[in-house]
Amino acid sequence: TGCRGPGVAWPGSEKPEIPVKLAKSAALLLVLAACAAPAETIDTTDTTAVAPPSSTTTQAAQPVAFAYRYQPDSQLAYRVQVEQEIAIAAEGDTDAIGAGELPLDGQVSTAVETIMSYQAFAGPIDGTTELVITASFEDVSVSGTMNGEPFSPSEDDLGFSSIPPIDATFIVDETGKIISSSLDSLGAMFGGGVESLQGLGQDSLSRPLGPRFPGGDLEVGDTWTNEETIDGPSGPITSRSTHSVIGVEKVDGIDTYVIETVTQADPFEIDLTEIFRAMFQGMMSFEGGDDQEELESVLEQLEFRIAVAPSEATATTWFDASAGQVRRALMATSVTLTMTFRGPDETTGELVGFTMDMSLAQTARFDLESARQTTG
Repeated sequence: TGCRGPGVAWPGSEKPEIPVKLAKSAALLLVLAACAAPAETIDTTDTTAVAPPSSTTTQAAQPVAFAYRYQPDSQLAYRVQVEQEIAIAAEGDTDAIGAGELPLDGQVSTAVETIMSYQAFAGPIDGTTELVITASFEDVSVSGTMNGEPFSPSEDDLGFSSIPPIDATFIVDETGKIISSSLDSLGAMFGGGVESLQGLGQDSLSRPLGPRFPGGDLEVGDTWTNEETIDGPSGPITSRSTHSVIGVEKVDGIDTYVIETVTQADPFEIDLTEIFRAMFQGMMSFEGGDDQEELESVLEQLEFRIAVAPSEATATTWFDASAGQVRRALMATSVTLTMTFRGPDETTGELVGFTMDMSLAQTARFDLESARQTTG
């Protein structure tokens, strides 16, 4: 709304309209796509080894079976507190964005608290569970600045003051392995499902709590690693998660195993130039002649690339092994990316563009409030 990307004045036709926030959403959603690929595209290698704990807790314990035990037709309710820090810095040609001024320097802080529901049903095969995760985010607190001026949610063109609801379905086994998932972030890019940077951290919130266990008994001091390679939009992307059982602590009077997790994802680059050209071309309706030749000349100048830096996420999970439930979890994630856009100015046809650096740091806390059997 109110943003127009670069284009040219076309004879006998409306000028092409390319929403800048669509380009931003595309960048963010492709990052999410790297984390939300269907399970069959994942190649996972697990190793288990004993290592010293990275911190001390209240006591040690004997080896016990670590497994998730979701009861069919039951529901877990978690109180969730989420905080996000978003930074945007852009420089280049003001004409390239069609509205606003460059350079741009913005910082936005958001905070929200809600209840997240985990509904469990019998899975399609023995040893699996169908897990439906839902949550809505209301009364989002927003503050920040844009080019030194206070940020006003009422004037927000990127949707910072709202977070899309979560409604995701997973098939999981007792180790926490995701067999299949309803998430389709790449499809949402074209469906308009997310129009804000909030979506960058949404994927981690919607996934089942807790690490994937190696199977069998574990004890304090055990460490294991999951390595996942997924088919990203422009090739394979690898991430590695290292999990360590560091001790036992009481949560609400119940003994829980404390598990620390560090996940690191490799850097990767996404070239959206061809996709962007196809989108641009689809907006035009020329048929041969000089207009078609001019369109081809414009398409050759378009560029849209995204470079995602190495990213890291950390988590601490308090796992009740006797009940097979996560009673508490803390998560912190950070992602940075650089988007480069080049295209023709809408009036002069000269090449203009901008470079935008975006980062998001998110923290989330989950506390189990209730676990109950449902009816029906």
